[in-house]
Amino acid sequence: MLKSLIYRFLERRHYWRYVDFEELARLYTSRTLRMLAVSMVSIFTVVYLYQNGYTFVFIMCYLVAYFLLRAIVQFPSAFLVARIGPKHVTLISNILYVPALVSITMLPKYGIVALAIFGIFQAISSSLYEISYLINFSKVKKDGHAGKELGFMYMLERIAAGASPLIGGMIAFLFGPQATMITAAILFGLAALPLLYSPEPTRTRQQISFRGLNWKLARKGLIAHMAIGADVIASGALWSLFIAISIFGTSSNAIYAQLGALASVTIVASLLFAHLYGVFIDRRRGGELLRFGVIVTSLVHIARIFISTPVGVVMTNVTNESATAAYAMPFTKGMFDVADTLSGFRIVYITLMCVSGTLGAALFAGTLALLALFLPVIMTMQIGFTIAAVVVLLIMRHGFPALTTRRFF
Repeated sequence: MLKSLIYRFLERRHYWRYVDFEELARLYTSRTLRMLAVSMVSIFTVVYLYQNGYTFVFIMCYLVAYFLLRAIVQFPSAFLVARIGPKHVTLISNILYVPALVSITMLPKYGIVALAIFGIFQAISSSLYEISYLINFSKVKKDGHAGKELGFMYMLERIAAGASPLIGGMIAFLFGPQATMITAAILFGLAALPLLYSPEPTRTRQQISFRGLNWKLARKGLIAHMAIGADVIASGALWSLFIAISIFGTSSNAIYAQLGALASVTIVASLLFAHLYGVFIDRRRGGELLRFGVIVTSLVHIARIFISTPVGVVMTNVTNESATAAYAMPFTKGMFDVADTLSGFRIVYITLMCVSGTLGAALFAGTLALLALFLPVIMTMQIGFTIAAVVVLLIMRHGFPALTTRRFF
């Protein structure tokens, strides 16, 4: 049913190239189901660890190890994508996430062992998926309508990401967080189904090499993507912990329902702005949109320091969601344009971008862990938001030609 709805929507819009509408519908169906599963548990994981007695320093060190493992795994992931194609790698990725979620439900009984299994499988799955997803969608866009395509893609993601935290939070409140993890594992299994019985649309058995890559064109984007990695931690794990510890408390499972409800209100902002931003990008205003989004994101991080009420959290979430979309959509368009320019190096370039993002996240989490050794947890988080406010400004140093040259028509 979901695939047929997406198919009918796409068939009325002829933006896509390289793959047929049915194949694109499969990709979107799988993507939407995966986003439902990931969003159902992602904002709860660090709170779940904290609730089970793990300290803030430990959680940040765990994130450092997790993202460093992802950075390492992304290189063999690239070779696997080149060998068997991104769609089949996506299938493997969805399957690998299931044992990760099953293992985290055993955390109260098996402790570090369960957490290690969860982290390893999650890191491998996420690395495989990120590279294959970006390679797939960097190829299927059509230049004149790339902004609208990105807008539609972002809207689908936000619908899933907006609805699932509320559902997951209520499940965790009523039946415990382990039930949410199991539900997400089932969704990951369903996300694999649309990919089982269709051929690989991308050429396989490709050879990849880093020799000959235009590093001058690529390096600024790598630095900017490191800043995005830091923003992901600040807006995700750090913000969830800040809300849970300083505003609601973590003594009961009600925190999961509260976090889920607060995260879900962002869906309205996402749907309102995603299409509008896509139009801006297609009118060659992506560079201005990105600068606006980065500046607002920086201000939001500063504002987080002073938030102390649920109303403040809602306003912050809505503003942050709108600002993140404002910079993420043109950044993705700029990255895809560079990938098109680097003939023969698409997989290499996208892999390097993925590695830079994970290294940025690891570096930021490591900084927070170091600060927390000497400072109170709340003060550490507030300083972390201040650092993030400065670091995200580096996103404006992306160096993407399509976003730095203003075109008039």
